[in-house]
Amino acid sequence: RDPFGSETDEEFALRLLQDNSPYSTRLWLDKAGEPDEYAAYGVRLLDDGSFAPLSSKEAPVAELVELGVAKALAAARKAAISWRQDLESLAATYPALPSLRELFARLEEPSWPEGAGFERGASVEIYWRKTGEWYEGTVVGARQDGLLTVTFSEPGFWGSGTRGIPADCLRRKGAV
Repeated sequence: RDPFGSETDEEFALRLLQDNSPYSTRLWLDKAGEPDEYAAYGVRLLDDGSFAPLSSKEAPVAELVELGVAKALAAARKAAISWRQDLESLAATYPALPSLRELFARLEEPSWPEGAGFERGASVEIYWRKTGEWYEGTVVGARQDGLLTVTFSEPGFWGSGTRGIPADCLRRKGAV
């Protein structure tokens, strides 16, 4: 979150959900899923934007789905407000810290370890051992121990990125 921008707590809360769970956000907040995606949960999306069980013998679910969405939004909103308040009190709590602008500058451009397996911003493919598949991404962080942080080009239900990836699980995009 840019503490120097104009993003409201409500906007940040929604973005927090979108960034951390794009698949669930698309299904339940945006209501933009395909019928088979909803069927996997035993529901269908109606024309009016509400949800109904697949079978007429099942109990109504629209209220439960809406309650779940409202609870997720409320939790994200509470987190956004808490984050902002904690950030605003940082200087008073730790007066020896640099200014917020300096702290954010350091976070946006952290030091990069010498000998890191890939440079910041490298386009790569990540080998995911659990699936045996390669996924496109960008290197966004490197640790002193050589492990890397990567954001996926196409986030999925698993998230938007991963940390602690060894360099040998990456290859430059297009390399075979």
